[in-house]
Amino acid sequence: MSIINVPLNLREKLGNKAVEELVGLLNEVEEKSRDRSMEIVESKFEKRLVEESFSMKSELKEEIAQVRSELKEEIAQVRSELKEEIAQVRSELKEEIAQVRDELKEVKLSLIKWMIGFFIGQSALLLSVLAIFLK
Repeated sequence: MSIINVPLNLREKLGNKAVEELVGLLNEVEEKSRDRSMEIVESKFEKRLVEESFSMKSELKEEIAQVRSELKEEIAQVRSELKEEIAQVRSELKEEIAQVRDELKEVKLSLIKWMIGFFIGQSALLLSVLAIFLK
């Protein structure tokens, strides 16, 4: 409650009781004015708060959508890179398998040559031993 000093001339003309009622009336008007001002300020604050929260919500939605889009693009890029690398590894593996097959063919051919040479040598040795026994 605020203190109001009533000038002496006014106090003498109105009287003490009237001055006290006037001060009470002024205090009541001030209190109601303060309450109404608080209501207006609260209402404006709530309205501003709702607007700001809506604005932030919209911004967050936009940012989330943008991040999702960027992630999708990056995932697609990584998938593409992985597919390319897998295709490259498959190609290299096929080439290496073909090389191993060629090497195996060469080893088989060499082994067959050695077997034929050994067979011819064994046959010649056997024929020589038989020729010696038959003489």
